[in-house]
Amino acid sequence: MKKKNSNYIYIGLLVVLVLIYIGIKLGNVSPDKNFDSRSLAVDTTKVTKIFISSQSAPSGVTVEKVNGGWIVKGDSMQAEADINTVTNMLAELANLDIESVVASSPDKWKDYELTDSAATEVKVYDEKGNVLKDLYIGKLRFKRMKQAYGMGSNGVPYTFVREGNNDETYLVKGMLAITFNRNFTNLRNQMIAKLVKDKVNKISFTYPADSSFTLVKKDSIWWINGKDTADMNKVDSYLNMVGWLSDSHFDDKFKPTQDAIYTIKYEGNDFTPITIRAYQKDSMNYVINSTYNPKAYFVTIKEHLINRIYKPKSFFVKHKSK
Repeated sequence: MKKKNSNYIYIGLLVVLVLIYIGIKLGNVSPDKNFDSRSLAVDTTKVTKIFISSQSAPSGVTVEKVNGGWIVKGDSMQAEADINTVTNMLAELANLDIESVVASSPDKWKDYELTDSAATEVKVYDEKGNVLKDLYIGKLRFKRMKQAYGMGSNGVPYTFVREGNNDETYLVKGMLAITFNRNFTNLRNQMIAKLVKDKVNKISFTYPADSSFTLVKKDSIWWINGKDTADMNKVDSYLNMVGWLSDSHFDDKFKPTQDAIYTIKYEGNDFTPITIRAYQKDSMNYVINSTYNPKAYFVTIKEHLINRIYKPKSFFVKHKSK
């Protein structure tokens, strides 16, 4: 009888040990699983302002919603913000999912670049000025993920994050370290022109003296001044080049005092015509301004934007084969 009772005790102990083992393997009793994976996520429908202090902008920059649009503010300036960058930021904030808790004490912050001096701080506000989230963004890392059928592996981006003065360090999926480590210029609207080439059917080049000309598309054929057929490959490559035209060399002090020396106007179907003007600044430099981004002026040398945008008529001439 005693032997039978002993067997029950051994079996009971074995069951307990197995349950503990399973609990540890599954993570049910692991302290780093005791968290809400969505606790860092932001309700971006309430966001009207984002303050960022980073290595790129130590004194901080602010992205703010104004009259339905977004502007970026620096130390003494403000400008139209790049809507794609703002959209990416909001998407990252809305989709913050905690993968794991990697540390629970401040002495580990340095390892993950989460100290006040090393981290990128992101404060998110609602329309009443209330802080929705105060996040510190640290080191970026890539976790290698095996693909099916032996096709190698891909690196999935993760970022180390902490919230306010909380001690815990979290690992979240995403490239927050790159998305938010930006300065005033990085956050500005840098677009000069954005075109869909198949919708463009007229380009007017206005140059000094008698060098002006037009390209007009009729029945899929491009014509120079309405009489000579243009080189279709040249027109196609030109439209590809100017279809997404941007620059980061702003000249915020420039004010036009004379007429533009070069002007181009793009017209077509389903878009507002876009005009790009070039002004002579000095013997070496030009300043470009467009109706697509009218408040921004970009400084350039002739060999950069000028020669890329303002092509001579000879560039489009179709040469006869010998």
